[in-house]
Amino acid sequence: MFDSVKNYVGGLLNPVYEYQISIGLNDKDEHRQLISEDLARAFIGSKFAEGCTIYRANGFYCGESEKSLIVFVYAAKSKKDKILQAAEDIRYIMNQEKVIVNISKAKNTFWIG
Repeated sequence: MFDSVKNYVGGLLNPVYEYQISIGLNDKDEHRQLISEDLARAFIGSKFAEGCTIYRANGFYCGESEKSLIVFVYAAKSKKDKILQAAEDIRYIMNQEKVIVNISKAKNTFWIG
């Protein structure tokens, strides 16, 4: 059986990391939303085609309210550079001042199936 401290990834026992990416939808120059949430979701989903979960949120940045998307990706540590590059691509294409990436080691996460 699997060691409870390790996680099952791609047929191998590896630690799994949770990458949480927070993305505001307001354009940094116009201070308003220029693209639809559906288009933003489609673009973000294409950057994490191996799998992600996207949640809708309401956030504030520099005192301004904005719709936001929170993306969760569960992957091995070896995917970190690829995920950070995808976050940078999203920041640039969606004209964001910042995109927040929080990385933490997932506990007791197993892929089933």
